[in-house]
Amino acid sequence: MIWEIITGGFIALKEYIALHVLTCLIPAFLLAGAMVSFISKEAIIRYLGAAANRIYSFLLASVSSFFVAVCSCTVIPVASGLYYQGAGIGSSFIILWVAPAANILALMYTGAILGYNMALIRVIAALLMAFVVGGIMSTFFLKEERGREFQIETESKRIIKRNDIVLLLLIPPRSTVTNMRQLRTLIISIT
Repeated sequence: MIWEIITGGFIALKEYIALHVLTCLIPAFLLAGAMVSFISKEAIIRYLGAAANRIYSFLLASVSSFFVAVCSCTVIPVASGLYYQGAGIGSSFIILWVAPAANILALMYTGAILGYNMALIRVIAALLMAFVVGGIMSTFFLKEERGREFQIETESKRIIKRNDIVLLLLIPPRSTVTNMRQLRTLIISIT
């Protein structure tokens, strides 16, 4: 009996590692690395940094979170990568809060299962709570934020370099194709 419980626990651990870590966490670390590599540090500091306009940076962080289709544990590398590149703690927490709660896939599933009114309520609740949490975090860590303010090195307004765009275009959008297939299957099942 006890041996079966122990072996069952190891089997569950093996399945968790195989399914969750390999299919979720590794792509999340790759996404975080790509964001840090391809998005210029100056753009992150200018638009999401502690010295940026708080309302503007919070809006930008919340709107961009809709397009980061990750779950609650895989958004951590993305948010921490942006934070260590110079984003403010409030903007980082908004991405950490909104991305799993209100990404496009989660909203489509919520709308299909619970109705589109619940999906709208989910968006509104996620945005309101994210702004509250982002504001609280920015206020409580104001002293630390002032100590880590970065200087913008160049006056270039480019978010991404031209060479990086060419490199990104060469990468096959395999995950996009998979997400589009899932979305198409969901839409077909709704209609």
